Amino acid sequence: MRKDRPWADVLRSLPEDADIPILDPKPKNELSMPSSAEQEATFRHGFSRDAVFNEFMKGYTGAHAFEREIATQVFHMLEDLVEEAFTSYTEFRGRG
Repeated sequence: MRKDRPWADVLRSLPEDADIPILDPKPKNELSMPSSAEQEATFRHGFSRDAVFNEFMKGYTGAHAFEREIATQVFHMLEDLVEEAFTSYTEFRGRG
């Protein structure tokens, strides 16, 4: 069964006399993967590097200066890793 179909569509597609055990959809929690529609909505609205950095640094508002500096360096390291992975992926796919 496709996971991106709405639950109502799945139930409508079954015959009335179907004797198939169906699992009820689990409620989403913070660890659930977003659906393709949710991913598209996120990317459509976009986000800036500064907004991501500010969101990352919110967790360090009451921290000491050296902790904020370490967090800043970790952010830049992660940023470089993502950029490198994206570049190698696009070059591998022939889009670079």
